[in-house]
Amino acid sequence: MTKDSSDLKRLIVDQEAQKHSLIQELIDDGVIKRKLRASKQETNEAYTYVLDTGDDATKALSVVSNKHNKPESWVKTVKHSPVYKNIIDYSIKNNVNHPTYTLMKDKDVWNTGVKRSLRESTTLSSLLNSLSDYVNLAKRVEDLENITEALVEHAIVTDSRLAELENNSTSTKEKALQMIKEGYTISEVAEVTGKHSNTIRRWRDGCSD
Repeated sequence: MTKDSSDLKRLIVDQEAQKHSLIQELIDDGVIKRKLRASKQETNEAYTYVLDTGDDATKALSVVSNKHNKPESWVKTVKHSPVYKNIIDYSIKNNVNHPTYTLMKDKDVWNTGVKRSLRESTTLSSLLNSLSDYVNLAKRVEDLENITEALVEHAIVTDSRLAELENNSTSTKEKALQMIKEGYTISEVAEVTGKHSNTIRRWRDGCSD
């Protein structure tokens, strides 16, 4: 390396140092303000909270803020701050064994497209709110599956009971009273027997036809 190139390199280093020193002085004097961002760990904590609860960005960041005694304006400021892919990847990887991830995979909510859309988030708010949408979608799918399963089981039991009633030689009134005894509602008994609900109520209450 020649003396000129060595001097040039040293000059560049000195100028960079002076620039950073000047910027820090301006920050210290309040002339310019450093952009406030959530740290990698704070972002991960908010990310995990959304997986736990399905809550939105504001709620998740409020919990993190309270935990770390942040100033009142912290949530509003960091919510719209940029979020970088390396931090998003860290949060995804760090929560890979979270039960909600397993749920999302089981319900076909979590896939490469979803992961890509999260990695394309430009702000902390968009990341956490998108995650919240996916978490709640998985939970709704699970709820619908549980409801469907319960309805199918109820239908099977009802069909079985109807077949049993049809094979009995008992009267319509006896069938109705037996169904009421077994816990069927007035509406269900009326639908099965073809009788008006008022008739079923009279039978139930011990009145005659």
